[in-house]
Amino acid sequence: MFLSKRSGIYYLWYIDNQGRKRKISTRSATKSGALAFLQSFKPQKQITISEELMPTSAKSGRKLSELIYEYQEHSATIHTHHTQRCYNDCMKQFLEAIGDKEITKISVREIERFFEKKQKEVSNWTARRHHIVISSVFETAKRWGYITSNPCRQITRAKMIEIHPIFFSVEELEKVYNVIDDLDIKDIVLCAFATGMRLSEIVTLQWHQIDTDRKIINVQNSDTFTTKSKKCRIIPMNDMVFEIMERRKKERVCDFVFHSDGRRYLEDHISKVFKKYVVKSGVNSKLHFHSLRHGFCSVLVQRGVSLYEVQKLAGHSSPSVTQIYSHLQPEIMHESVNKISLKHIRIRG
Repeated sequence: MFLSKRSGIYYLWYIDNQGRKRKISTRSATKSGALAFLQSFKPQKQITISEELMPTSAKSGRKLSELIYEYQEHSATIHTHHTQRCYNDCMKQFLEAIGDKEITKISVREIERFFEKKQKEVSNWTARRHHIVISSVFETAKRWGYITSNPCRQITRAKMIEIHPIFFSVEELEKVYNVIDDLDIKDIVLCAFATGMRLSEIVTLQWHQIDTDRKIINVQNSDTFTTKSKKCRIIPMNDMVFEIMERRKKERVCDFVFHSDGRRYLEDHISKVFKKYVVKSGVNSKLHFHSLRHGFCSVLVQRGVSLYEVQKLAGHSSPSVTQIYSHLQPEIMHESVNKISLKHIRIRG
């Protein structure tokens, strides 16, 4: 058995009774916590997924629980911890709704009914996510040769209603900032708003990624962290962020730029603490930490920065992601429609 670290969390690798290599989360970001988990770990009693999803012995054909179990092992090698949790939740609900049938005997209509039920119970976005996850499972099963076609491809995915993202204005940020009484949180909030970095990128940021001579931040993939887009990018520091980095560098006690007594912050902790300050400040209570990233993009667009530059700075995977901020440039659309001009026609009152 041995420990490895991914996205800031330690995982324990072991060999099960059938000689297969397995891994399980220790749910600890510290090595001491992971070692404590290791000491109490008993392979014969531990599983990598919930009891409800353990595979059954298939007498004829592969059952849904077996496919889900195998897919989860595969997911652990390609997805972040957060994505795995989302996928596991969707698959568990699907198994409960469909039953543990042979996957070749699950009809398109059964799957469609599940999606229809979700559309009535949850938001359009969540229903769409269920479709994406289940389709991914069946597409993988097809690639592995367990089925001949993906039944989800015959089902129309729920269309997304266009909703503009909620973002912090400069004035709202100032109100929240003024009620924060923790210097670390103040620094994290300003860095998020002035760089557009995701929270996962901020809490895992280390000093070797900070180049104060060139005034840039290198957002990189590593053995313990992978960016959402899977790509590295360079973010220029403005004067405010540069000043924060210079001050924190003088007080450096560990590899992490932001930490609590040498231990890096967890994303959930920062999100919850920040939300309390949002409520306390009296601004829109729907604003959350990711709204700072939206604020970064929105303010840049409003001040004339091109969507192409915003895409590169924010690390969006494609231009279509950045397009959600295009409504903040009405002057460009006015320039476009004003090109339609009929010089010899007089408009009479």
